[in-house]
Amino acid sequence: MGKIKICIIIGMIISLVGCSTIKSIRIPEEKSLSWVKTAYVAKHPKSKNSIDVYIQEALAERGLQVKTGPDDKIPEDVDIYVKYVDRWQWDMAMYLLSLKIIVYDGKTNVLIKLAEYKNAVFHSFPDPSVKTKQVVDLIFKE
Repeated sequence: MGKIKICIIIGMIISLVGCSTIKSIRIPEEKSLSWVKTAYVAKHPKSKNSIDVYIQEALAERGLQVKTGPDDKIPEDVDIYVKYVDRWQWDMAMYLLSLKIIVYDGKTNVLIKLAEYKNAVFHSFPDPSVKTKQVVDLIFKE
Protein backbone atom coordinates (compact mmCIF):
# COMPACT_ATOMS: atom_id res chain seq x y z
CA MET A 1 0.00 0.00 0.00
CA GLY A 2 2.88 2.38 0.77
CA LYS A 3 4.41 1.87 -2.67
CA ILE A 4 1.10 2.67 -4.36
CA LYS A 5 0.79 5.95 -2.44
CA ILE A 6 4.35 6.91 -3.38
CA CYS A 7 3.67 6.13 -7.04
CA ILE A 8 0.48 8.20 -6.97
CA ILE A 9 2.26 11.14 -5.33
CA ILE A 10 5.14 10.97 -7.84
CA GLY A 11 2.64 10.79 -10.70
CA MET A 12 0.79 13.84 -9.41
CA ILE A 13 4.04 15.82 -9.06
CA ILE A 14 5.15 14.92 -12.59
CA SER A 15 1.77 15.86 -14.04
CA LEU A 16 1.82 19.23 -12.27
CA VAL A 17 5.39 20.02 -13.32
CA GLY A 18 4.70 18.91 -16.89
CA CYS A 19 2.07 21.54 -17.65
CA SER A 20 2.70 23.89 -20.55
CA THR A 21 1.75 27.55 -20.42
CA ILE A 22 0.14 29.99 -22.78
CA LYS A 23 0.28 33.58 -21.62
CA SER A 24 -0.28 37.10 -22.81
CA ILE A 25 2.27 39.78 -22.05
CA ARG A 26 0.80 43.12 -20.96
CA ILE A 27 1.74 46.03 -23.21
CA PRO A 28 1.37 49.61 -21.92
CA GLU A 29 -1.74 51.19 -23.46
CA GLU A 30 -2.76 47.86 -24.95
CA LYS A 31 -5.80 48.25 -27.15
CA SER A 32 -8.58 46.03 -28.40
CA LEU A 33 -8.14 44.49 -31.84
CA SER A 34 -11.84 44.69 -32.74
CA TRP A 35 -11.02 47.29 -35.43
CA VAL A 36 -8.68 44.96 -37.32
CA LYS A 37 -9.85 43.83 -40.76
CA THR A 38 -6.56 43.13 -42.59
CA ALA A 39 -3.33 41.46 -41.50
CA TYR A 40 0.04 40.48 -42.87
CA VAL A 41 1.97 37.51 -41.49
CA ALA A 42 5.72 37.96 -41.91
CA LYS A 43 7.19 34.52 -42.57
CA HIS A 44 10.17 33.79 -40.36
CA PRO A 45 13.05 33.28 -42.83
CA LYS A 46 14.58 30.28 -41.04
CA SER A 47 11.36 28.52 -40.12
CA LYS A 48 10.86 25.24 -41.94
CA ASN A 49 7.58 24.56 -40.16
CA SER A 50 4.12 25.83 -41.07
CA ILE A 51 3.61 28.27 -38.20
CA ASP A 52 2.98 31.14 -40.63
CA VAL A 53 0.26 29.08 -42.30
CA TYR A 54 -1.32 28.26 -38.91
CA ILE A 55 -1.30 31.95 -37.92
CA GLN A 56 -2.81 32.87 -41.28
CA GLU A 57 -5.57 30.26 -40.83
CA ALA A 58 -6.31 31.39 -37.25
CA LEU A 59 -6.60 35.02 -38.37
CA ALA A 60 -8.78 34.10 -41.36
CA GLU A 61 -11.11 32.17 -39.02
CA ARG A 62 -11.66 35.49 -37.25
CA GLY A 63 -12.81 37.05 -40.53
CA LEU A 64 -9.60 38.93 -41.33
CA GLN A 65 -8.19 39.28 -44.83
CA VAL A 66 -4.69 37.88 -44.46
CA LYS A 67 -1.62 38.14 -46.64
CA THR A 68 1.71 36.48 -45.96
CA GLY A 69 5.23 36.93 -47.21
CA PRO A 70 8.76 37.94 -46.27
CA ASP A 71 9.55 40.24 -43.36
CA ASP A 72 10.97 42.96 -45.62
CA LYS A 73 7.86 43.21 -47.85
CA ILE A 74 5.20 44.27 -45.33
CA PRO A 75 2.52 46.18 -47.25
CA GLU A 76 1.50 49.62 -46.02
CA ASP A 77 -2.23 48.95 -46.44
CA VAL A 78 -2.70 46.41 -43.62
CA ASP A 79 -4.15 47.14 -40.18
CA ILE A 80 -1.67 44.87 -38.39
CA TYR A 81 1.36 42.79 -39.17
CA VAL A 82 2.36 39.71 -37.27
CA LYS A 83 5.79 38.31 -36.55
CA TYR A 84 6.60 35.12 -34.70
CA VAL A 85 9.46 33.17 -33.18
CA ASP A 86 9.08 29.39 -33.04
CA ARG A 87 11.53 27.06 -31.32
CA TRP A 88 11.54 23.33 -31.87
CA GLN A 89 13.24 20.54 -29.93
CA TRP A 90 14.11 16.95 -30.68
CA ASP A 91 13.01 14.17 -28.31
CA MET A 92 12.40 11.05 -30.38
CA ALA A 93 10.43 13.43 -32.64
CA MET A 94 10.44 17.17 -33.26
CA TYR A 95 8.03 19.08 -31.04
CA LEU A 96 7.11 22.72 -30.52
CA LEU A 97 9.12 23.99 -27.56
CA SER A 98 7.90 27.60 -27.64
CA LEU A 99 6.04 30.05 -29.82
CA LYS A 100 5.94 33.82 -29.48
CA ILE A 101 3.52 35.83 -31.64
CA ILE A 102 4.01 39.60 -31.84
CA VAL A 103 1.44 41.98 -33.34
CA TYR A 104 2.32 45.46 -34.63
CA ASP A 105 0.13 48.31 -35.82
CA GLY A 106 0.41 48.37 -39.63
CA LYS A 107 0.33 52.17 -39.81
CA THR A 108 2.58 53.17 -36.89
CA ASN A 109 4.74 50.04 -36.45
CA VAL A 110 4.01 50.18 -32.71
CA LEU A 111 3.87 46.92 -30.76
CA ILE A 112 0.22 46.20 -29.93
CA LYS A 113 0.07 42.68 -28.50
CA LEU A 114 2.36 39.81 -27.62
CA ALA A 115 1.48 36.31 -26.47
CA GLU A 116 3.48 33.13 -26.12
CA TYR A 117 3.32 29.40 -25.56
CA LYS A 118 6.01 27.46 -23.70
CA ASN A 119 6.15 23.71 -23.41
CA ALA A 120 7.23 22.26 -20.07
CA VAL A 121 10.25 20.25 -18.96
CA PHE A 122 8.15 17.10 -18.89
CA HIS A 123 6.68 18.04 -22.22
CA SER A 124 3.96 16.80 -24.44
CA PHE A 125 4.02 16.58 -28.23
CA PRO A 126 1.38 19.23 -28.97
CA ASP A 127 -0.22 19.78 -32.33
CA PRO A 128 1.44 23.05 -33.44
CA SER A 129 -1.67 24.19 -35.30
CA VAL A 130 -3.73 23.91 -32.11
CA LYS A 131 -1.16 25.75 -29.98
CA THR A 132 -0.82 28.47 -32.62
CA LYS A 133 -4.59 28.98 -32.67
CA GLN A 134 -4.65 29.16 -28.84
CA VAL A 135 -1.97 31.86 -28.85
CA VAL A 136 -3.82 33.85 -31.55
CA ASP A 137 -7.06 33.49 -29.55
CA LEU A 138 -5.29 34.90 -26.50
CA ILE A 139 -4.08 37.89 -28.53
CA PHE A 140 -7.65 38.72 -29.55
CA LYS A 141 -9.10 38.11 -26.10
CA GLU A 142 -10.72 41.30 -24.80
